[in-house]
Amino acid sequence: QLRRSLVVNDAFADKRRVVPLFEPHRMVLASQMASPQWLARWLGSISSWFLIDVCGQLREIRPVLHDVEQPGELPDAEFWKAQSRVPRARQVLLALTKAGQAIPVDCEFRIDQALRAACREGLSEAEDVIFFAVNHMTLEPEWHVHPAIRGCIEKAKSGEAMLTDSVTSLPDHVLNELAVSDIASSASNRTGRT
Repeated sequence: QLRRSLVVNDAFADKRRVVPLFEPHRMVLASQMASPQWLARWLGSISSWFLIDVCGQLREIRPVLHDVEQPGELPDAEFWKAQSRVPRARQVLLALTKAGQAIPVDCEFRIDQALRAACREGLSEAEDVIFFAVNHMTLEPEWHVHPAIRGCIEKAKSGEAMLTDSVTSLPDHVLNELAVSDIASSASNRTGRT
């Protein structure tokens, strides 16, 4: 079953790809991004797929009952992009762990969202993307709109400086603003205020 399922049709690239969806990180993304019918077809005769997610939680993925005559939607382009970002997502997870940050629930999907945000910003160097994603997950979601951070991102995009170097060289009062706004945002989220 697994060998047959390793090769998957990518309609957007018009080719077949080897995608090891049996890996827990990839399977969690697939369970959130692919149609239930497609995932059920991929699982085939498997009635329950158990895995340990990055938070160490046991998860079960079960195929949905569906009409085999109806093919269901094929995974979209974003599904394939998310699958291609998994190696970088692992690096972000490692950086979060090394920094002593708590790993959030649905970490696989949240890291992918952070990586997508880094791509939307035009960042391409691995170190810049990882640094952006870690901050996107640990600071308030709009941390990167601060004017000083915007300047740092522009420097990174032009190749003038690494994002890490630019941000860490910002004056303390700017870094404190980011930290204070993150603390205020976290407090308002806990009390239900925005």
